[in-house]
Amino acid sequence: MSKKEVNVNEVREQIAEYLTRAERGEETIIKRYSAKIAKIVPYEEKPRERLPDLSDFRKSLGVTSEKPSGELLRKMRNSDR
Repeated sequence: MSKKEVNVNEVREQIAEYLTRAERGEETIIKRYSAKIAKIVPYEEKPRERLPDLSDFRKSLGVTSEKPSGELLRKMRNSDR
């Protein structure tokens, strides 16, 4: 991935060019008074991480109920007293 450093005024005047560069995979670092302030990079869609399937684990607990879990937990907590 190639990089180019440019002044913020140049980016303002030629934003379409720098967006096209990003589409081609190039990275642009934007500077103001020689200080790096931002970066234009190609957009990457990251796959969402899936949560593990806990169906078998839930079945192994042996708890089946049509009641909400909060109600079930309160009942279990009160029975321990």
